[in-house]
Amino acid sequence: MSSPHAAPMELMWAMKQSICNAATSGVAAWDCKDNEEVLLIPCGLFIAGDNPMQAEECSHAGLNCNYFCQMCDVGGMKEYKVSEDALKPGATEKIKNFVSTTGICDMASTPIINTLVELGKMLRKRTAGTQAMSKAEVTAALEKEFEKILQGDKIEDTLNPLLGMNGLDMHMDTPTEILHTVLLGIVKYFCGQTVFLLDKAKLMNIFQTHLQSIDTDGLNAPCLNAGYICTRVA
Repeated sequence: MSSPHAAPMELMWAMKQSICNAATSGVAAWDCKDNEEVLLIPCGLFIAGDNPMQAEECSHAGLNCNYFCQMCDVGGMKEYKVSEDALKPGATEKIKNFVSTTGICDMASTPIINTLVELGKMLRKRTAGTQAMSKAEVTAALEKEFEKILQGDKIEDTLNPLLGMNGLDMHMDTPTEILHTVLLGIVKYFCGQTVFLLDKAKLMNIFQTHLQSIDTDGLNAPCLNAGYICTRVA
């Protein structure tokens, strides 16, 4: 699911709403095998996509943080808690550090956070002939702006809609995208380094002979075409 006009989270809002509405009322259908009317209850099974897309759907910052995978525990453990740092001076740097440390980056609420941070900077700026606003006045102004942005909605309505979707665990139901993660990632660079070492040692002809002699029974390929492979990767 993609669009040149709508952001991923906007698409997810609409998708979640459609599935939840259909699950609430059900979808009437005809079972042609048992010749009877049935009621279908749809639910989310998994969300497919490439790594950057899945990271955004999980409110994850991707590789630019301590935990660069939304599914495993690769990275250092660190205790954290959500604070009111966004309302304090230096909020931009604190937010960047929070994202890097925890890996949490909710693109659905990011525009609101950025608006409040920029407003906070402007309110704290002291101009000639004027007195700087107090901390209490700045906090009150930011809270008022926040209420205005919400327009009566709940805070939960500004967060990633997929995180609270029934029957769907965004961190477990985003299967790894094999092509770029494995084949064009680990396998590609391992193959490139191997060929570099073989070519440097003048052993590519021996490697090609071994590759051509591999028994292809059981492989989903009629011929490995070792000559073509060695030419392409060399």
